[in-house]
Amino acid sequence: MLVTHKLVPIFGECKVNVNSDILFPANMYWKHDKRYQHDDEQDINWDDKDDMLVWRGVTSGGTAFDDEYHPWWQMHRQRLVMITNSTALSDNTTSILARDTTGKVEGTYAVNDNWQPAAFAKEHTDIGFTEKTACLPNCGFCKDTFTMVNQTTFADTFKSKYLIDVDGHSFSGRWRAFLQSRSLGLKATIFREWHDSHLWAWRHFVPVDNRYDDMYSLLTYFIGTPSDPGSDEGVDDEVAIRVPCHDYEAFKLAKQGRDWAAKLLGREAIEIYLYRLLLEYARIVDDNRDRIGFVGDGGHETEEFDRRVPAVN
Repeated sequence: MLVTHKLVPIFGECKVNVNSDILFPANMYWKHDKRYQHDDEQDINWDDKDDMLVWRGVTSGGTAFDDEYHPWWQMHRQRLVMITNSTALSDNTTSILARDTTGKVEGTYAVNDNWQPAAFAKEHTDIGFTEKTACLPNCGFCKDTFTMVNQTTFADTFKSKYLIDVDGHSFSGRWRAFLQSRSLGLKATIFREWHDSHLWAWRHFVPVDNRYDDMYSLLTYFIGTPSDPGSDEGVDDEVAIRVPCHDYEAFKLAKQGRDWAAKLLGREAIEIYLYRLLLEYARIVDDNRDRIGFVGDGGHETEEFDRRVPAVN
């Protein structure tokens, strides 16, 4: 890397929150690449989608070394695959927000630390790696942990209601397509992009903690857990862990995100943003920046300009 101790402008497609890069729209959002582009003809209506959380990707996010076995277990994507693997979960328990069954206050929720997610993960998640990469000297040492799964097209991805977007070596290029789709986007990231200040969590998408501690609380809130008496085998109906389905709320969030993405993330919006960014940067570095683009409060110069160049209806 080239390093300088001088204050210089850095333009980037993304940044972490401690940096001050000047952000511009990522090239992969602009070019017509079917791996990152939403095709409305391949999408389907919400009610026809499956109650599934789907993700495919490669083992990026850091370099794994075969003589340092455990550190790569903590990488972003690897943790996602592990916590949605029903076999690996086995008899593990996790915390979710469940309906309070104590009878004290009707319709309230409380944290339950004893929920077993394995069966839910098997039925409602489809997450896995399609390729091993970023390993030294090779990725053979993790073959006993991860089974590679088949790649999917966006057409297959959009058959699911819930699409999670996570970091690799950098930000993921799929986020724009997820927002433009009829599915609900869930986002876990440490990176910031050019549009972040215009997208609002819990209005246009669902934020996910980077530790994934809230993953199953989110999924069970939207999808729900079995609620018929006796559906929890071996569990007394009075103490069964229950979460009602909130499918409409998920649909509403997905629609709001899609509608906003149509206004904000289209190719025309990207052009306008980049054009204004370059105009403002040109003004900042111009030695005549105190006068360029405006004259005081407008005054007579602005009136004269309006007279010479009338607005066109």
